[in-house]
Amino acid sequence: ATGLIEAVDELEKKGDLKVPIVVTLHGRNAKEGLEVLAGSKSPNLYHESEVEDAVRKAIELGGKSK
Repeated sequence: ATGLIEAVDELEKKGDLKVPIVVTLHGRNAKEGLEVLAGSKSPNLYHESEVEDAVRKAIELGGKSK
């Protein structure tokens, strides 16, 4: 999760992040990873605890990017 935040931050600094990113984590340390993602200040990084919610969020955000 930390690496993902770092990558998103770097892309935003360069102006290369053109679409929102929706993340869901499962398995060992998923809870901790989601807590790390929750601390991100990026307006382009979204996290959901369930796949279905992540899909809904991606669809919602996809409609806004047109």
